[in-house]
Amino acid sequence: MFLEELIQKLQFSPAHAVVVDRSLSPIYPGFVRSVELCEDNTARISIEPYGFDDAGVDLVGKYADLQRLVVGIEGYLGRQLEDWSDCDLIAVYPSRPENLESIIQGGYAALAKAVANQSVPFPTGAVFSMRSHL
Repeated sequence: MFLEELIQKLQFSPAHAVVVDRSLSPIYPGFVRSVELCEDNTARISIEPYGFDDAGVDLVGKYADLQRLVVGIEGYLGRQLEDWSDCDLIAVYPSRPENLESIIQGGYAALAKAVANQSVPFPTGAVFSMRSHL
């Protein structure tokens, strides 16, 4: 994705938002991380059990401008803007881990501990709030 494409998606999509990452969490086994960017320079990150909505943690941060939003999310994802995709446009959802039943409890325990210790990783460049559904 290029900056111009991101701007167009933010301005003209019905939700004025675009999901640029939907992948298995690299930190919490059995959980899916979704990263949504909004036209008002807000980033919304959801970390939820595989196959569920509103059952994990939501992180919301407001950036001063689009450039800072992109830089913060590039660092968080470890990928440049050019490597992002519109996950809703191409219906991206990660493949179900073969060992989901054996790993999800460990992922849940790790996420619950991180929430309790306030150690869930956030992108840089904005102040994020966290809401837990655990």
